[in-house]
Amino acid sequence: LGENDREWPAALADLGDHQPLSLWVLGESALLQATRGWVGVVGSRRASPTGVSATRSLVVPDVLGERGVISGGAIGIDTAAHHAALERSTPTVAVVAGGLDRLYPAENLGMFARIARAGVVVAEAPCGVRPVPWRFLERNRLIAALSSVLVVVEAAYRSGALNTAHHGAALGREVVVVPGRWSDPLSAGC
Repeated sequence: LGENDREWPAALADLGDHQPLSLWVLGESALLQATRGWVGVVGSRRASPTGVSATRSLVVPDVLGERGVISGGAIGIDTAAHHAALERSTPTVAVVAGGLDRLYPAENLGMFARIARAGVVVAEAPCGVRPVPWRFLERNRLIAALSSVLVVVEAAYRSGALNTAHHGAALGREVVVVPGRWSDPLSAGC
């Protein structure tokens, strides 16, 4: 997709000069133009059972309303959010860090295939590009921009989830956190 395509998400314009030049998609690209908005759900890759449970309880119609779920497809909180959305037939978007032929992590390939059938998998990078660490931080701005509300479930003091939250706050998105135990390192960022 390019900026002049009908399916191009208008919310990406909020990124100004940091808007991607193109997007690569698997699935229903028209979903990206959804007017009802997306709830971004991000958090720790080392999610606790409590964090997974909290994520699953957030991905319900009473909380989401008519909005879908957007996350990064990583293990942990992202996976819990995508699975909960798929189980409840809620639209979901996975924004990945590499090319669509290099989906990561490998243990989520089945989930990515399900998302591509029921939602959309999005990459800023073309095929052939590996998901190296800095690309995860880059893709976080896309999750934030595409979200109307951003929820941080669990986050260490230094984490990609907080990076996404900072992007969201800078873009004027509502950012909320799930409070955790004060002594839990996975909740220090929250």
